[in-house]
Amino acid sequence: MNHANNIQLSSLQTGALGVNTYILSSDQGNIVIDPGGDAPEIKAELDTSKQTLILLTHAHSDHLGALNELLDTLPKSTGYYAHAECARRAADPELNLSTILGLPYSATAPTRTLSDGEIIDWAGIELTALHIPGHSPGHLCFYLPTLKVLFSGDAIFKRSIGRSDLPGGNSTELITNCRRLLDTLPTDTVIYPGHGPETTVDDERQNNPFL
Repeated sequence: MNHANNIQLSSLQTGALGVNTYILSSDQGNIVIDPGGDAPEIKAELDTSKQTLILLTHAHSDHLGALNELLDTLPKSTGYYAHAECARRAADPELNLSTILGLPYSATAPTRTLSDGEIIDWAGIELTALHIPGHSPGHLCFYLPTLKVLFSGDAIFKRSIGRSDLPGGNSTELITNCRRLLDTLPTDTVIYPGHGPETTVDDERQNNPFL
């Protein structure tokens, strides 16, 4: 767990595919990034007396499996934010791939849609939404300058990148956008991906064979 300016960062693996769900907490509220599943476990990590906002990096079902349950059961839920294209796909079981897994899932509509470069200033936590499509249309990464961390979803993994062979994927687009992303961030930025271990911008610049 990291701490800075009263912001705390923690994580847990959720859902059948082991998505990294991240929780940012401040004195004023909580932000949950990619609630992949296991809503009770996520709730156990939250101070439910505070307001909670959910952010989605993208609309694949393994990253949003606990979304509806959290929105319905958290006493102070303030909804969720996602890219407009992500929001459309989250509501469609075919597009969010939940049908393929045999568990059709339709997410509720977002409270707010986000675009590239938009600032999320909420509960004393300020994140920048960065549009990095290629793995999935509408894919966002979230940069938190206070902690100098990036939540990369399924765009960048440790010395790897996300799949581009799923519907809506594009390998050329993904590589181009990931390279652009790495070029814009400080080299000591810590990257927290949607699956697997953390890494850094510097390590990915030097050692990622795809980039």
